[in-house]
Amino acid sequence: MEGRDDYLKGAPLVHVVVYFVILFGVGLLPAPAPITTYGMRTLGVFFALIYGWCAIGMIWPSLAGMLAMGMLGLMPLEEVFRFGFGHSITLLLFFMMMVAKNLEQTGISKLVAMWFISRPWILGKPWLLSLMLLLALMLVSSVTSAAAVILLGWIVMNDIMIATRMPKFAPYANFMMIGVVLACAMGDNLFTFRTVGAVSFAIMEQTTQLAVSPLAFTLFVTGLSVVILACFVLMGKYIFRIPTDEIKGLRAEYFADMDFTMDRTQKMIAALMLLLVVLMLAPSVLPEESAAASVLNELGSAGVAGLVTLLMCVLQVDGRQLMAPAQAIKEGVSFEVIFLTAAILPLALSVISSKKAGINAFIVNLLEPLGQWQSPVAFMLLVAAIALVLTNLINNMTVPAILFPALYPIAARLSISPVALMVVIVFCCGLAVMLPSATPMAAMMYGNTAAIRKGGIYRYVGAFLAVSVVIIFAAMPLALKIFG
Repeated sequence: MEGRDDYLKGAPLVHVVVYFVILFGVGLLPAPAPITTYGMRTLGVFFALIYGWCAIGMIWPSLAGMLAMGMLGLMPLEEVFRFGFGHSITLLLFFMMMVAKNLEQTGISKLVAMWFISRPWILGKPWLLSLMLLLALMLVSSVTSAAAVILLGWIVMNDIMIATRMPKFAPYANFMMIGVVLACAMGDNLFTFRTVGAVSFAIMEQTTQLAVSPLAFTLFVTGLSVVILACFVLMGKYIFRIPTDEIKGLRAEYFADMDFTMDRTQKMIAALMLLLVVLMLAPSVLPEESAAASVLNELGSAGVAGLVTLLMCVLQVDGRQLMAPAQAIKEGVSFEVIFLTAAILPLALSVISSKKAGINAFIVNLLEPLGQWQSPVAFMLLVAAIALVLTNLINNMTVPAILFPALYPIAARLSISPVALMVVIVFCCGLAVMLPSATPMAAMMYGNTAAIRKGGIYRYVGAFLAVSVVIIFAAMPLALKIFG
């Protein structure tokens, strides 16, 4: 979520006024049954947060919303802050941002990306090179800052353009600059410990006491993402018929001066990153009664991330720490994400779902006609469509908090696993790239007017979402089988 407040800084006073009118005014309106006065106050905070995040920024609207929860009697203020800032998901994101920044600073991210596109068997094959670059960026962004990897991808593309003398705003350059953002958005969603997944599955576990298999989720989402990116590249070649004459001239000489060998520090950090991923996924494959599974379950994802962060701070190479913690916090931790997460967690996990709010009962009654559907697959297709539309209109981290509590009772009537329901919602939320209000990554794309034309965004992102819809629909029976 980096850069969001910068992108929307200097919000007009009218947005501030509207924010506070929503925050405290909605609770004064008559409550439609079965929503209670408590529920109306809850909705006031919820709608105000969504408006503030879209129109103002992340930090102070989140803080104001948390204070309002206490002032309006929704939850004791001390509990709001403890539930928000002290939750394991908030801690997980904090540690992962430190680790991601460290990975970026050591140059491992660029080394991996350049290694992928320097393979001899893809040189002279522009569209294969394009796919390999996008897959490399997706992979790297799955364990580091997606916003930083977008900048890295743009730098790599700019270097390629200079080396091949490709004109600015050439169709291929525009296509790939946009493709970089799409790849990183999907990479940011490959693991359950990433931002949207971490918050979403915490909501699911709190509501249903069920957990998703991290390994099954990663394999399923990675498979879909690879297929979607491959289709995106094929559209560039066969549908948009983008010329690639300059890229065909990219030869091994371009990579001749690049050193792809890791130094000792990079090797140590890469090993620790591999350890982190293995420990995160291990509980999915270890026997439940084993001592290792018991220890890892006690640690949880936040504990594993904290352990790897600690090792990076303690271990040294040539007398230097692998991580300078103060610098990693200052430069790597996005407090926009931290405050947004701290605000949404108590609201989504405790307040909105509370029976005394009556909100879930109201939504279930409103969506009652959907309960008459006999086909689980058809219902899940509708869920995917709703999630895709909402996630491209409002901040993608809020969409699971809106949809899951409302749709879970209907899914249960159709014998659909809540895990399958949330997996589909989370995957769709990773495709929030059409409007700048959806994610900071989309905002970066719209803001890069020096390299990207808006016409290209509408054309290429629209095509990307269209093919994503087709592939999601085709994979729906598989999702129900794996997670059902």
